Amino acid sequence: SQCLVIEDSPAGIRAGKSAGCHTLAVLSSHPLDALLEADWIVPSLAHVLAIPAPDGTLAIHCSHARRSPSTLSTLGSYPVSSRPS
Repeated sequence: SQCLVIEDSPAGIRAGKSAGCHTLAVLSSHPLDALLEADWIVPSLAHVLAIPAPDGTLAIHCSHARRSPSTLSTLGSYPVSSRPS
């Protein structure tokens, strides 16, 4: 998938997974055990870094991400799109 869903709720994680997206859970409103379906879990968005690449994608990096063998995990590169709100 070329989409990363960032969510803080179990329902949001399930919806992202159902849509075929990678999921990043943020521990802001639910306990860890409620978000275990996510591909990655971080304590807060302060642990997420998005770096723009020349090809128009964002490289997403996380420090202290669970399910990662290292302290800095690269979650992938995702195309940037802007949608009207």
